[in-house]
Amino acid sequence: MQIMSIIKTPISFAGWFLTSLIFTLLCIPLTLLPAPARYENRLYFFLTSIWTKLLMFFSFTYVRTRGEENLPTYPGQPAIFVANHSSCLDIFLIEKLIGTYPHIWLTKNEYTKIPLFSILLKRMHVPVDRENNMLAARAFLRAFHQAKNINSHIILFPEGKRHNDGKIHDFHPGFALLAKKLNRPVIPIRLTDLHKIIPKGKILINYHSAKPTMVIGKPLYIRDDESIYDFAERIRMSLDTTPTAPLGTNVL
Repeated sequence: MQIMSIIKTPISFAGWFLTSLIFTLLCIPLTLLPAPARYENRLYFFLTSIWTKLLMFFSFTYVRTRGEENLPTYPGQPAIFVANHSSCLDIFLIEKLIGTYPHIWLTKNEYTKIPLFSILLKRMHVPVDRENNMLAARAFLRAFHQAKNINSHIILFPEGKRHNDGKIHDFHPGFALLAKKLNRPVIPIRLTDLHKIIPKGKILINYHSAKPTMVIGKPLYIRDDESIYDFAERIRMSLDTTPTAPLGTNVL
């Protein structure tokens, strides 16, 4: 197994780099369109959907999934997707899952330092400075204004950062406030064992160290008498008690 990891890891990294470079260059011209034309641009999201399929192909990782019937189809009700975060593969998987449906990521500000790729993030998504509460609040306000008049999902990791222990950690309630202000459902996604495949701080990818799963929950709305903190905790608990996908379910 170790030998296969040594052979396949450089293939994965090379595939990710070349794929990302090519599709970043293809997508940049579409991000230069005026705001109304770019945020719901189906060509842009068609390209990113192919991009993420290739990223998953080069990951050599198969993920069992369950609950895809809970996903709205375009142009159905846009939702706010939240998931636990333990690996870079989380991003690839959710992107592939959402596909061509227009969407906005709330992503960490550090990614805006990546040459070229930063253009996509700044023009299509919302970087969040996690170290500055005021700037983070402004980012959520920007996400609200960006999404309120368009048919676009919002995606974020409410734990705020990656965790390498496989547990569900406390959720920041910003997504709950967005759900209330936009009157949109929250769709929780539980990801398991991906941290075992690409451990934080490690170079070698452990392709066969686990059988990762992804479970898509039913859409949940904040109740009129429910605070954003209680709703955020309800969503967190729904993930913490979600069983893993059984064998025989769909594979991404």
